[in-house]
This record gives sequence, structure tokens and C-alpha cells, in this order.
Amino acid sequence: MGEKFFRLGIAMAVSIYVARFLEPVNFGLLNYAKGFVGLFTAFATLGLDKIAVRDLVRDPSKENEITGTAYWLKVMGFGAMMLAIMVSVNFTSNDSFTNTLILIIGSAELFRSFRVIDFVYRSQVRAKVIARVQMVQIVVSSLLKLYLIYIQADLIWFAYIVVFDAIFTASGLILSYTLDNKSIFKWKFSRKTALELVYEAWPLTLYGLALFVQAKIDQVMIKEMMGEQGN
Repeated sequence: MGEKFFRLGIAMAVSIYVARFLEPVNFGLLNYAKGFVGLFTAFATLGLDKIAVRDLVRDPSKENEITGTAYWLKVMGFGAMMLAIMVSVNFTSNDSFTNTLILIIGSAELFRSFRVIDFVYRSQVRAKVIARVQMVQIVVSSLLKLYLIYIQADLIWFAYIVVFDAIFTASGLILSYTLDNKSIFKWKFSRKTALELVYEAWPLTLYGLALFVQAKIDQVMIKEMMGEQGN
């Protein structure tokens, strides 16, 4: 709980400075790119979180199999997400720079696949390990954003920060996992486990997709309507 309030407080304060620096047009464009990617993140998450945590609680001895299978499913989901994004941008009025922002932000989902390590700690009721990683991440990320504001950086660097956040969090999770005398190289993919996870998680995938569309579609629609007015 402390970690959530800590992240919220810092993120809110820094977002104000970022919004003022980027001004409405660039800040709106950045949020549009994030929102557009958000429409497709259900393909990358696949609704596996709760199902995988449940299975890890039921049978901790299958940790490497469950975690490894969930990881590779997320990687495959990332591929499907990027394919859907690349097809979809062709039906928008975006310019090449906007599409570049979308692809940069979308690439962060590949590194978020390592959040399957989160499943292990949640199944062991060790949320403080994840909290520490995320608290350090938000501090480092916020300092980088303030530095970009200080040097008057271009908008595209704020998109790269999204990727950096994903890489930093993944690195922190892997480090914590390694310090617990575990290794991601012991993960293994099981076709049987994959089918079971996908079968049980698909309703959550559809639910997640509906939530993301509900939350992000307004940003996409506003951008398209503004583009039409501009033309």
C-alpha cells in the first residue's frame, strides 16, 4: 500500500512538470500514442496474471514450468500485439512521427513479459520485493524525466522513457529473482500447461480488452476528430 501511494505521489508531481513542458499538443500526442498501444495490450497480457498466480499457489514445485510457459505466452502475445498495431495504424490519419511514437511505446511490452516473476512473489505473499523494485523504478524514471525537461529534450525521448521503465523494472525483477537463488534460465515451456493457461485465461483476456478499450478509446477518438478538423 505504501508503494502505491509513493508511486502515485511522485508520478502525479512529475506529470505536472512534463505536461507543462510538452504543452498541450505534444503532451496530447504522447498520451494518444500510449492510449493507442493500450487498445492492444490485452494481446500481450493475455489475462494470465490471476491464473498463473493461482497455479503457483496450488503447486509451487511447478514454478519453472508455469513461469516459463507464462513468459513465452506473453512474448507470443507481444508479437500478436505488434502485428495488430502495425496493421491498425494504416487505418488512421497518423503521420510517420506519431506511428514511430506508437511503435516505440509498444515495444516496451516485450520487456514487461518478465513481470511473470511478479507472479512468483505474489503467490508467496512477498509483495514487498516487487514494491522495492517499483519504488526505485519510479524515482529513477522521474529523475530522468526532469533531466529531459532541463535539457529541453524532444518529445521522442519521453517515449523512450516508457521503454526504459519497462527495461529497468524487468532488470530489477530478474536481479531480485537471482538473489533468491533462482534463475530465469531454468524456465521451461510446456505445451500442455500453455493450453491450460490460455483456455482458463481467455475470458480474462476479453475482459481486459474491454477495459482497455473503454479507458483508452476516447484518447484515440479525440485525436482522430482533431485531425479531421485540421484537414
